[in-house]
Amino acid sequence: MSAPGRFLVLGHDGFIGRVIVERLRARYPKAELNGRSIADVDLTAEASAERIVPLLGADAGVIMLAAMKRQLGDSIAAYEQNMRMVANLGRAIERNPPARVVFFSSTAVYGEDVANTAITEETPPNLRSFYGLAKLSGELLLGKVCSALPATSLVSVRPPTVYGPGEKVVSYGVGSFLKEVASGGPIRIWGDGSELREMIFVEDLAEIVARLFELDFAGPLNIVAGHSYTFRDVLDAVRAVAGREIAVETRARSKDKVDNAFDGQRLRGLFPDFAFTPLTDGVRRTVAQEAP
Repeated sequence: MSAPGRFLVLGHDGFIGRVIVERLRARYPKAELNGRSIADVDLTAEASAERIVPLLGADAGVIMLAAMKRQLGDSIAAYEQNMRMVANLGRAIERNPPARVVFFSSTAVYGEDVANTAITEETPPNLRSFYGLAKLSGELLLGKVCSALPATSLVSVRPPTVYGPGEKVVSYGVGSFLKEVASGGPIRIWGDGSELREMIFVEDLAEIVARLFELDFAGPLNIVAGHSYTFRDVLDAVRAVAGREIAVETRARSKDKVDNAFDGQRLRGLFPDFAFTPLTDGVRRTVAQEAP
């Protein structure tokens, strides 16, 4: 696949979007780069979303990051907003088809509270939240649109928990632990912190997404290293980077313990030489980049 001559990044000024924009500029220095955020285009409004149509076309690559995050509320209203954004993007794509669309889905489609230590792209969806439902619905809607356009391909990337510098709506794990350390309080851990989770450094995610525009691959793709960590591992990494003992507050679990782990065979087949950032290195780089 030939690299696009221009890119449209929807949600370009968010935590992940900013890093993707940096990687696109570095990897495709001659390409035109357009970023749009909610301040520029309200994708929930069809009339507003029409403004992205001229930015599409046969030489364009699109990255759809814009979404109502799960941490901001898991509700029917949030689901409806997410689906309006995806539906209006679909309408724009039909009017001026791009070469490739990368839609940011999530590993939430497999079920956030479902134990499985061998998840692949073939694992059946197990929808346990409105957020996961919106992400799978978005994949299906854009898949239907793109399948009718011979020159447009779709990759639905499914990342797990992503961490790194600039994380504003922090997830439980690296982001919340570092925030608690910075505030001088103890790190709060649910249960014994032994449950397994994939955690991906944001710069690794951005690099993979940038490279996807050079491949003929289409379909769902778990952006995973195939190496899960416990929250105790995260605590150890934060302690190692801080170079001191850190107080820990243990809280009783509100839900049953669930382990998640992934088989990253599909991604390794696409990028056999890609080396993911180890957890302690990612925590160290996060702290260094956020230092005043």
